[in-house]
Amino acid sequence: MDNPPPGYNYRTVTEIAGYPVETLLDGGASVSSVTEELVVGAINLARKRGIHPRDENFPTAQFERWPVRETVTGIARGAIVELIGAAVLRVKMLELGKTTGPTILVRCKVFAKGTSDWHGLILGASALEPAPQGLGHRVTQRAHAFEALGILMPRTEDREGKDRRDDIYKSSHHNSHAIGLEVLPCPFQDEREHDEGQQDVQASVLVYDDPHPVMLAPGEGAWLPALRPEGGEVDGNLIGKFSPSRKPWWR
Repeated sequence: MDNPPPGYNYRTVTEIAGYPVETLLDGGASVSSVTEELVVGAINLARKRGIHPRDENFPTAQFERWPVRETVTGIARGAIVELIGAAVLRVKMLELGKTTGPTILVRCKVFAKGTSDWHGLILGASALEPAPQGLGHRVTQRAHAFEALGILMPRTEDREGKDRRDDIYKSSHHNSHAIGLEVLPCPFQDEREHDEGQQDVQASVLVYDDPHPVMLAPGEGAWLPALRPEGGEVDGNLIGKFSPSRKPWWR
C-alpha cells in the first residue's frame, strides 16, 4: 500500500496592520503565538504610515515580560524555542466573502527571532474555547465559525486530494512535522529587512518617543517606544508597552 497523502490543519486568514496573515487554528496548542519577525515588521509598517503606538489602529496594544525565562518545543523539530515575552495584537477577523470583520485582541507568546520559519499567527486552545470563555470555534464544510463573534471565516487549509479513501480515519503522514507547518515567509518581509538593514546605523543611539515620563525603581525594566535619529524605525527589542482597551481573547 502506498503512503497516504499528508493531512492538513485548520487554517484561515486574519489581518494585522492591514496585511493578510495566515492563521493556524490549533486546538492542540496551549497558547497563541507569533514570531518576533512578524511583530517587529507590523510595528515598522505602522510607524511608516504615521500611526502612533497609542492609536487604536496600531498593531500592538501591549507587550509583556516575565521574571522567569520560558521556552517551548514542537515548533521546530528537535529544538527548544525561546519565548522573549508576549504581545497583545490587534487582529482583524476577516469574514467569509468580505474584506472586513471585527477586530479582537489576542495575547500571543513571541518566538525569538530566527527560531521559527513559519511566520503566521497561531491561535491556541484557550482562544478557541467555546463562548463565552473563548471565540467559540467550530468547523463547517465551507467555513470556520466563531460563535462568540457571530461570523464565518474562510477555510484556507489545502484539502484537495486528501479525502478519506475508506471509512478509516487518517493516520499522520510519515514525514510530517510536529504540527505540520511548512516554511511560511513573514508577511512583513520588506519591513523586517529594512529594520535589519538599519541595525548598524547609530545602533546605540535611540530616542524615547512618548510624551509621558517613565519612572523605574532599581532593578525594574520596561518596554519603551523608541526611534532611531535616522529612519524612524522601531528597534526589535525596544517596543512600547501599552494597556489594551478591551478584554482580549487570549492565550
